[in-house]
Amino acid sequence: SIIPDGCKPSGCFSIEETNELNFSYIDLGEFPSNIHELTNLRYIHISDCGLYGSLPASIGDLNNLVSLQVYDNDHDLPDSLGLDSHLTGSIPVEISNIAGLKYIRLDNNSLSGSIPAEIGVLDSLIYLLLGGNELTGEIPISIMSSSSLVSLSLTNNQFSGHIPPEIADLSNLETIDVSNNLLTGVIPEGMSNA
Repeated sequence: SIIPDGCKPSGCFSIEETNELNFSYIDLGEFPSNIHELTNLRYIHISDCGLYGSLPASIGDLNNLVSLQVYDNDHDLPDSLGLDSHLTGSIPVEISNIAGLKYIRLDNNSLSGSIPAEIGVLDSLIYLLLGGNELTGEIPISIMSSSSLVSLSLTNNQFSGHIPPEIADLSNLETIDVSNNLLTGVIPEGMSNA
């Protein structure tokens, strides 16, 4: 029972010391429902990984999480490794429990349903990238309360209704993309200054 260099006596993986998951171009299978057990997790970066299933509500228990980036996991064509992913389901409302969350990148999956209005309580949110899904409903006005928001991408979904006029009040907003949706009405006055 010789312990290899870099491993703990309990094995080569430490739940307590793991603060980052960073995977690309490997077949991960189903999104783990017990991800909340990684209590010190700060960064999740998973792309092109053959994911299926849905984001569990328990993800909202990751109080130290700063960045949630699970993207490019659904394509019309398999990627270069032949992995065809299908991350489905809705965006868990419990994400709003993660007060220090700065980055939400869930683009290019097969997520459906509406954006939880509760995401607007995330005061630290800088990036909200949800393009390339099957999201529906109206753009929640509560997102316009995220004063630190720098980038908002909702492109290639099925959002309807109007662009909230309060979007012009987001003084830190540098990029916005709401193209290829079912939005109606006029571009809000003052948006050119946003």
